[in-house]
Amino acid sequence: MRPIKWFANSGTPTETYLLVRSVYDAYDNWNANYLSVWEPQIDLLEKLACEIIGDDAIDDIFETVSMALDEDIWNAWQSFRVRGGLQEEGGLDEEIADMVKRDLCWAAVERALNKTGFFTALLEIYKDGYFPCGWDGEYPYGRAAIM
Repeated sequence: MRPIKWFANSGTPTETYLLVRSVYDAYDNWNANYLSVWEPQIDLLEKLACEIIGDDAIDDIFETVSMALDEDIWNAWQSFRVRGGLQEEGGLDEEIADMVKRDLCWAAVERALNKTGFFTALLEIYKDGYFPCGWDGEYPYGRAAIM
């Protein structure tokens, strides 16, 4: 399994994904899109997971993953903001960190269910060193919008 190099390639153009260069652009212009794609995936997975492993197991996964990743994600995000010259684009740091942790927690739920799905696919984007912040096109067609 490849390690995750949090935000290592964020800000770097790629042909695979649509690059969003600004924190404000990602949030202001892609957040509605993000919610429209992510929320149905969360709803489906949560319903399935509740039936198979139960709420308590889901809560345990979220707590374990969040605690294990919190500091690494926070530090890498701050480094990316400095590297990308985005220090003036503050105020959303905690929201971004929570979005990352939520994606990874749901990927861990998929793994607990022995299921490959939306969130394990997002895990590959994180392993590529990017932060998925939306979807360019009609999901599942198109490609991820990333920072």
